[in-house]
Amino acid sequence: MARKPSDIMRDIDKALDRGIARLVINTQSKLSAASPVDSGRLASSWFVGDGTPNRDERQEDWAAPGAGRVEVEKPAYKITMDSDHYISNSLPYA
Repeated sequence: MARKPSDIMRDIDKALDRGIARLVINTQSKLSAASPVDSGRLASSWFVGDGTPNRDERQEDWAAPGAGRVEVEKPAYKITMDSDHYISNSLPYA
């Protein structure tokens, strides 16, 4: 049975959304992994913003020096291909 063009387009849109989400999350993870780690504050301050950069940053007492605590926060919104996504780090030394 032949599929309707609208079904094919819906499947393509879903696949593109998944691909963009995977790209953004993998890039955020790689940025975090490539950041020097002492306390982990720099590596844990890479955030994804929808439409504008996310200006959040981890607090100064994130972890003790040498602790190496790293947590990559996943976006709280659904990543889709029809929106702009920004990966930013607002720490002054980033």
